[in-house]
Amino acid sequence: MNQLYDIERRAMKMSDKDRGELRAKESRKTLERLGEYLEGPVAKSILPASKLGGAFNRSRRTSN
Repeated sequence: MNQLYDIERRAMKMSDKDRGELRAKESRKTLERLGEYLEGPVAKSILPASKLGGAFNRSRRTSN
């Protein structure tokens, strides 16, 4: 997640077009890894009713 925040910090003073290009170029790999983690074996062992399980479920819904 910190990698995504770093990208956003660097993009703050950019134009909308440049910011979009930076996000598309640099955050795609990080988001793909996050998606793999959310679907991986560790994620499947988390209780869905727990706070962490709820956070994982929200992340899955918004990333699809």
